[in-house]
Amino acid sequence: MYRALLSAKLLHRGGDASKTGESEAEVYKSYLLDLGIIEKDVIEESRSMNTWQNAQFTSDIIKTKSYDNIVLVTSGLHLQRSELYFFHFGVNTIPVRADYMEAKLSMVPLWYNFAVTDFAIHEWLGFYRYYFYKQMGWNPKRVNSGEA
Repeated sequence: MYRALLSAKLLHRGGDASKTGESEAEVYKSYLLDLGIIEKDVIEESRSMNTWQNAQFTSDIIKTKSYDNIVLVTSGLHLQRSELYFFHFGVNTIPVRADYMEAKLSMVPLWYNFAVTDFAIHEWLGFYRYYFYKQMGWNPKRVNSGEA
């Protein structure tokens, strides 16, 4: 029987934006270890407080090693903006959505539809902010990947 040797690292990120005393990365790490992931395969990045910093700090970690593929897993609603930010910092990703959000048809207004709309507006504002900052020269310099 043929068995391919695969090596994978899980890099999870997130600081303590909610000021709970424990970073998102620490919480994720404990979940991953509980699921049976080997600790040496888990890489933590606990400084980032937003998507931009996630991409920035993760790119620093990724550039210290050689990886064949970088898979970016996040909400389907959040995936395009995350991919843009990672690309800005020189990280080409394979995007994989963790969920799919869509409005629900209803004769009466639903809180869920308002929430999905709010999330979508937040994502589009992130795109506009990125390109506005780019025009103003406020984004940090690109690192590789399409250096423009």
